[in-house]
Amino acid sequence: MKKVGLALVCVLMTAVLLLVTVGCNKASSNLEKMDMLESALDIINKNYIGELDIDELDYVAAKAVIDSLDQYTYLTDTFYSQSSNGNIGVSIRTNKYNEHFISNIVTGFPAEQTFEDGFKLQRGDEVYGLYNSNLVDENGEPIFYRIRGLSKSAMSSYTAGGEGTTLTFRIMRNGVLMGDYAYTKVPGYMPRAEFIADVFEDGTNVGYISLSSFTKTQMPDGTVMSAANDFKACMEQFKEANQERLIVDLRGNGGGSTDDLSIIASYFVPLESKGTTEILQLQYQKTNKTVSVNVKEDNYIPNLPMVILCDNNTASAAEAFIGACRAYNGSNTTVIGQETYGKGVFQKTESIYDKTDTSGVTGILDEYYVVLVNGYYYIVDPNVEGGKYNIHEKPLQPDVVIAPNDELGALKDDAEMQAAYRALFD
Repeated sequence: MKKVGLALVCVLMTAVLLLVTVGCNKASSNLEKMDMLESALDIINKNYIGELDIDELDYVAAKAVIDSLDQYTYLTDTFYSQSSNGNIGVSIRTNKYNEHFISNIVTGFPAEQTFEDGFKLQRGDEVYGLYNSNLVDENGEPIFYRIRGLSKSAMSSYTAGGEGTTLTFRIMRNGVLMGDYAYTKVPGYMPRAEFIADVFEDGTNVGYISLSSFTKTQMPDGTVMSAANDFKACMEQFKEANQERLIVDLRGNGGGSTDDLSIIASYFVPLESKGTTEILQLQYQKTNKTVSVNVKEDNYIPNLPMVILCDNNTASAAEAFIGACRAYNGSNTTVIGQETYGKGVFQKTESIYDKTDTSGVTGILDEYYVVLVNGYYYIVDPNVEGGKYNIHEKPLQPDVVIAPNDELGALKDDAEMQAAYRALFD
């Protein structure tokens, strides 16, 4: 790590500011008004007795600038989203009261186990509190955390830990305390899409796919998994089970890769005569360049009655998927739930490097990625005026508005699922 005197830091920071100002002077002259930073550095230089770590300063300054831009721009050290090296195999949905309910249990993971008292985790069980084997007191004993009422992000900190971490859930079911049940994390990939045949369990052959994101995910061994391949596997199961109608659940789906979007949408968007169908346009603001996102695979299932479930956290590529289905699957598509998030901007990832100077040799220590908003995306729809539209801060409205459940029970009993049943059969 490089230690430098404060006078040099001031010189370096001033140089950085000058470079930034020169590079951006066409966009904004406001960078010349960063008087607080200049004053702070001057005070530190005159009064602080220590030295600063220039590597840390370099990283913190870059991150601060990037974080200040907007909620969609950020600095990360991974190109793809990262899969934990340990999971117990559950998804948890948090309601407006910050109560945490089991929303999905993945086949082949510890969450499927049955305990000696006959207890088995069910969708709709509330995780009232938990112990984490990594969080212990001075005697090495795990500490109990009541997580009901905590935000989802706060709750996540209590469930952190890789393979071998044991989470002991205190489970409430229909308001009744069931007990404390321990699950130890194992390695494995939690697919982004899960399929259920005959989801209403009445022989109506309605297939259900829960799609949690459109992301690509890097496993601890470096393997990259994709939501598109997960969805393809679900559609194969859908066909093999001879299902006649489909529900795609996008509640909580924050979007992801446009490459995955184009593949997933291919089941509901027919190819035009030229062999592709445009579903999205990316318009770069700085260059005015337009890039098309096209469906290229011929997976289209004609005349498939379909319901899409959405909520306020359905965003970005998930919203674009809804737009594509409305545009090209027409009256076969019904959207049910709450209005979507309204994210009509797209990001591009650029690499930056953290360099150090050791014995006169400059070497690259780490590669970081700036995920930066580059422009607006437009959903292509030949049926609207102008043939396209943007949804930024203009959420999509469902065809049928349903208030979300405050509590979860059996999937088929969700208010949105009941509305989906009516839409498919009435």
